[in-house]
Amino acid sequence: LNNNIKELMIEENKEIENKEEYLDLQGELIDRFGEPPAPVNNLLSIALVKSIAHKAGITMVKYEGNRAEFELYEKAAINPERIPELLEQYKGKLKFSAKGTPSFSYQEEKGTSNNQVFKNMEKILLDICTLIDEEK
Repeated sequence: LNNNIKELMIEENKEIENKEEYLDLQGELIDRFGEPPAPVNNLLSIALVKSIAHKAGITMVKYEGNRAEFELYEKAAINPERIPELLEQYKGKLKFSAKGTPSFSYQEEKGTSNNQVFKNMEKILLDICTLIDEEK
């Protein structure tokens, strides 16, 4: 990575809390350095995914071999009655397991671009956020 981009990312190393902050930082990078290289965009996307995962009660996000896994904090305040409806929206691509550590998994199509993988993860995590029971 270009040292100037690294320095800006360290300087701006506040956590990305939401999509707006992601877009602001991405815009600042573009203004100062032009279109960022793919690794920089990947780092920004990872920061956004981590932030949303934290809000969703997810303790671990893993992507390997076209499969994304999202492990839930065992005391996450989600409403389990809403899980089937969420799974239905993904037409079999999103699955839930309550064995061991509760988790969701999502199977990507082969050849899905990194950019699309991050967009899909972001959407899934935002959808998992809708399961949170505010009263718990």
